[in-house]
Amino acid sequence: TNRTRERFIISILDICAEFNFDGVDIDWEFPGFRTPGLSSDKQNLVLFLQDLRKMAKLVWQNDMNQGSFLISLAVGAPLMIASTSYIIPEIGK
Repeated sequence: TNRTRERFIISILDICAEFNFDGVDIDWEFPGFRTPGLSSDKQNLVLFLQDLRKMAKLVWQNDMNQGSFLISLAVGAPLMIASTSYIIPEIGK
């Protein structure tokens, strides 16, 4: 849900601030590809990344004056899995 996603992102930003990290690496392997998981996870990853970017900019850069917040995403997979698991043009924005 939107609220769950927001709470998770706030936790990420809090941990990064506490330990003086300059970003986070997301390793959500193959959302929407077979089990376990939901077919909607492919779109959920896009929503999560969009919200993470927005909240990091608001909280990290504006409120905390910490500069850029880095987000990396582990997506290594054969083309068949990647095309099923990721909306590549959207996660690259």
